[in-house]
Amino acid sequence: MTFLLLAVLGATPPAAPSPGPIAVVTRAKTPASEVAAASLEAELTAALEAQGLTVVAVGERFPAPAPDGTAAAKALQTGKDAYDNLDFDAAVTALSDAASQWTKAPASAPPAQLAEAFLLLGAARLQAGAKADAVADLTRAQELEPALAPDWRLYGADVKKVFDDVRKSLAARPLVKVQLVSSPPGATVKERGAALGVTPCEVSLPQGRHLLVFTRPGHSPGGVLQELKGGELTVTLSPAPAYQKARDLAARAVTAEAFAAPTLSPAAAELGQAYGAQVVVAAVVDGPGAALQAWNAGSRARLTDVSLAGLGPEAARGAAGKVASWMKNSLVARVDDGTKPDAPTPVFKQWWFWTGVGVVAAGAAVTAVAVAVPKGPKVPIVVLTSP
Repeated sequence: MTFLLLAVLGATPPAAPSPGPIAVVTRAKTPASEVAAASLEAELTAALEAQGLTVVAVGERFPAPAPDGTAAAKALQTGKDAYDNLDFDAAVTALSDAASQWTKAPASAPPAQLAEAFLLLGAARLQAGAKADAVADLTRAQELEPALAPDWRLYGADVKKVFDDVRKSLAARPLVKVQLVSSPPGATVKERGAALGVTPCEVSLPQGRHLLVFTRPGHSPGGVLQELKGGELTVTLSPAPAYQKARDLAARAVTAEAFAAPTLSPAAAELGQAYGAQVVVAAVVDGPGAALQAWNAGSRARLTDVSLAGLGPEAARGAAGKVASWMKNSLVARVDDGTKPDAPTPVFKQWWFWTGVGVVAAGAAVTAVAVAVPKGPKVPIVVLTSP
C-alpha cells in the first residue's frame, strides 16, 4: 500500500522557546537621580507587564530575612493567661517583655497585638496601683490602634475611665507633616497595614507615637516606633545578600560607558544570570532623562539608542513599547548563535519534518520526490510504500 504525506505543504514548525521572565534594572548616574531611578524601575515594570511580558519579581528572586516576633507573641500569651488568673505581677512581667521585644524590633510587631499588650499592661498596672504607668501604657495602646474597642466585661470600671480619658486627650492632638525618606528610595510605607505612600513622600499624621513599616523588594523590612512631631523621618533598609551582589553587577553593567561599548560586558551576562533572566532591560537615569538598553545574554542580541527625554509613566510606556517590538521582531529566544537567516529554511531540511516522517514510515520504504509548487520552491512529497 502507498501513502502520500501531503501535509508538509502546510506544515508548521514548533514554536520558538519563550525568553522567559525579563529583568528590569535601573541605576542613577549621580546620587541626585536616585529617586528618579527608583520610580523609573517601578514604572518600566508596570509598562512592560502591560505589554504582556513577565518581569522578574525582585522580592521573590531575592527574598530577604523576615523579622521574627514569635518570642514576643509567646510572652503576650503568657501575660494574658496571668491577667486572666488575676496574677497581676506576673502579667506585668510577661507583658512588659512582649512590649519590649516588639518595640526593639518594630518591623516584627503586629500593631493589633502590640496594642493589646499595652492595653493589658496598663490594666494590670492600674490594678497594682501604678496609675501613671497605666496611663502611659493605655496611651500607647490607642496610638497604635486608634479604633481599639476593648471588651469591657473583662476590665474594671476604673480601667475604662482612664481609657476614655486618654481617648479624649488623643483626639485633641494636632496633625503634623512628616517627610518619610528611605535609603534606598522607593520603599512603600504602611501603618496598620494601610499604605501611606512611596518614599520619599510627605504625610500628615496625628502627633504622637506611630508604628511605620518600610518595605522594598530585595530588602528586609524596616520598622519605626517613635513619637512624631513633624520634620523628617529616615530609614535605612538592608538588602538581601544575593540582591546586593546583583546590584554590584549592575554597577558595572548598567553605566553610560557600558552602554557605549560595542559589545556586551561579561558583567551584563552575569547580571541576567543573577536575576534568572535571559533578557535584561536596563536604564541609566541622568537628571530629567534616561538612556535605555535591552539585551539577550544568550543570543547577544541588543537594543540600543533608546532615549527617554523625560521621565514618568508615559515615557516608561513608550520605552516598553520599543522593548516589546524588539523582542517580537528579533530572535531573542534563540540562544545558540543569535543570528537571523537570510531566508527561511526549507521545510524538508527541518529536523522536525523528518522526525515526523520517521514516525509514520516505521516499517515502510521511503521515497522523497521533489515537486514544483506554483509560485514557490520545490518541496518533497514523501511516498511511503509498505513492503
